[in-house]
Amino acid sequence: MRDFEQNMAKLKVKLPPNIFDGKTLNITTYPELQQVKQFGLNYRAFLLNAVTAWGKLGRGQNEERKNQLIANKAYFDAFQKAYTVKAKAIKPPAKKQPVQAKQVTLSDIYIGPGSQEKGPIIIDSVGQYDTEFKAYGHPGTKAKLTRWSALMQFYIKYDNIASDDAVMIDIFKDGKSLGEATSCQYHSLHKEAHLAYYKCEAPKKRSDYEKLFQTDGTHTIKLTYKKLIEGIEFKDFAVFNVTVKKAKQGAANNPSLKWETDHDMKVTVSTIDEEIPHSTPTDGGIKTAIQFAQKRQEHSMVIRTWFKKDKGYHPTKMACLYNGKRIDEAEGHKGKEYSYWSYLKKGSMKRVDEQWTQHYYQMKSLHPRPFPNRSKGSYSQPQHYLNENPGEYRCVATRGGEVLKELFFRVDADGEIVKSGCQLESMNTLHTVTLLATKDHKLSTVDYDKKIGKQSGFEGRVKWSKSCPPSRK
Repeated sequence: MRDFEQNMAKLKVKLPPNIFDGKTLNITTYPELQQVKQFGLNYRAFLLNAVTAWGKLGRGQNEERKNQLIANKAYFDAFQKAYTVKAKAIKPPAKKQPVQAKQVTLSDIYIGPGSQEKGPIIIDSVGQYDTEFKAYGHPGTKAKLTRWSALMQFYIKYDNIASDDAVMIDIFKDGKSLGEATSCQYHSLHKEAHLAYYKCEAPKKRSDYEKLFQTDGTHTIKLTYKKLIEGIEFKDFAVFNVTVKKAKQGAANNPSLKWETDHDMKVTVSTIDEEIPHSTPTDGGIKTAIQFAQKRQEHSMVIRTWFKKDKGYHPTKMACLYNGKRIDEAEGHKGKEYSYWSYLKKGSMKRVDEQWTQHYYQMKSLHPRPFPNRSKGSYSQPQHYLNENPGEYRCVATRGGEVLKELFFRVDADGEIVKSGCQLESMNTLHTVTLLATKDHKLSTVDYDKKIGKQSGFEGRVKWSKSCPPSRK
């Protein structure tokens, strides 16, 4: 009796009259069809169990229970008839066919205005690593005043790199040379990709060093590539315009000079790339970046963006949405940080704290595509593949209850993130790096030059074209 009563109680659960009025199912979509199908399967199981339990009860059961069972059977028969009609009318959507990843060769991993040039060009970004210029100070004395050096990191693409080639670094101020050039040779080379990584200090071992590098303001840095054996020279093939800052640091009654580079041009630039950002290889990341650019494996998407702020750690978060629905979120990690410095503002006793910090967000559920064999990894949560979901994406960076910036990108029918025209006309990079459209909210807690980020990027080498970097209002 208990089994019969339990199943009869479950049969009291019916579809709402606006969905099934006893004759017709009022549904139009395939998901709705699947939902009522599941209802029918459950109802059928409870009905069969009730009928079986009724047969075991024997004679003497009252007519009321019998009539209830007959009524439930009639309800199910009517539902089944109505479902058959709808199942013929509502067809399942066509299955999405994932876009096959294009096989990328070493010859076409570069994009940008200079990518087809035969001479050397600067690669502004290889994903995790960018072209960078950083001024840092040397302590001074009464006899030898404080001065600065430039630490430069850059990448050169050139088909004919030789181990004895040299890059000469010249620094100018107000159009005047600050002395003899500093020689620099590559730190590491990926020969098949014709990509070399340089990490150089300039000036270096200069007799006029202490005299010349004590001025702040805008400096022009010109690179000349020399093939010494062949006697070939590419003069001023790359030019940077950077601003060296000088300020008094320390106690107000005993300040010392502090040197730094102004990186305000970074604050409005954000990128998304296909890379895992957890290593600091000695080759500047060349090998890893090339592997990802050739799409040899499945990997996460990484968003990188900059903020300028006062001292203290301010954790940030990023959430990405597709068709208005969250598909992934991540904590922000400090990728690069130009060290915090505290100084006295010129002409006043007011102390200023500031730093430029790049945050990266590894979107662990967001992938450009599955593995090359089209298999998908084993994950504990749903994964989102861009090549299976073309359309518009929006990512939002927040901190402490505030929106810092919104980032936008689009995936086309070919399963690739769309590059803006201004990126292709302005910067040289690997094809896996995409400049994001941004809507800025609160990028800084201290003053910064809002115009410089719209004028140039990557240490002043890139002059943005056609309203680059792209923005949304």
